Amino acid sequence: MTRSLVCAGFLVAALTALPVHAQGKIEPGEWEQVMTMTAPGMPGGSMKRTMRQCMTSADVAIFGDREQWAQAIAEGAGESNCQLIKVEQDGDAMVVRLACKDDMRMMMRHEFHGTTGTIDAETFVGDTLMSTSHVESKRVAATCSDESIAQWKQQNPGKPFVP
Repeated sequence: MTRSLVCAGFLVAALTALPVHAQGKIEPGEWEQVMTMTAPGMPGGSMKRTMRQCMTSADVAIFGDREQWAQAIAEGAGESNCQLIKVEQDGDAMVVRLACKDDMRMMMRHEFHGTTGTIDAETFVGDTLMSTSHVESKRVAATCSDESIAQWKQQNPGKPFVP
C-alpha cells in the first residue's frame, strides 16, 4: 500500500509538469505549482510541495490542441507504467483517466485560464481511495529563471530552448 501511495505521488508530480489544455490562452513564463496530497494513514494527514517550472511558447502551444495534449499525457503516463484510458472535455476543464500496474487507477481534472489553474487528482487501488491531490498553479513571471530553464533543458534533452 505504501508503494502505491509513493507511486501515486510521483505520478501526480510528473503529470502536473506536463502541459495542460485550456479554453483560454495560457501564457508562457515561469509557473509555480503548490501540490497538497492527502492519504489515509499519511503522517500529519497531508504533505505539501511547491515546484516551479518554465513554460515555453512551444509548451503553451500544446494547450490549444487536444490531440497534442493527450499525446503528451500518454507519453508521461507510459513512463510511469500507466496507460491513458480516456481524455474528455468538461466545460473549461480536461479530465484524464489512467490505468496503471498493480490495479492502480487515477483521475485528473485540469482547469487553466491565462495565468492561473488547478489540477485535482484521485488515485485508487482497486476500489480503495489511496490519495487525493490538489495543485494550485500560477504564473509568477513573464520570463523564466536560470534555474527553471536548466530544469526545462534537463526534462527536454535534445530540444532547443526557445522562450
